[in-house]
Amino acid sequence: MPPMMEQIGNEDGQLYAVFESGGRRYRDKYGVGVDRILTFDLTTLLNNEVTR
Repeated sequence: MPPMMEQIGNEDGQLYAVFESGGRRYRDKYGVGVDRILTFDLTTLLNNEVTR
């Protein structure tokens, strides 16, 4: 997951993630930023096992 996730929400089986790193202040400071709302399919996320 990209850094600095600010908030998540779900609707109709989708997880929506908003990131603070999209703000100019954070992009300039850390050199990375997500300036979009990312969506993830919850069924896919929940059915995949975490491997380490």
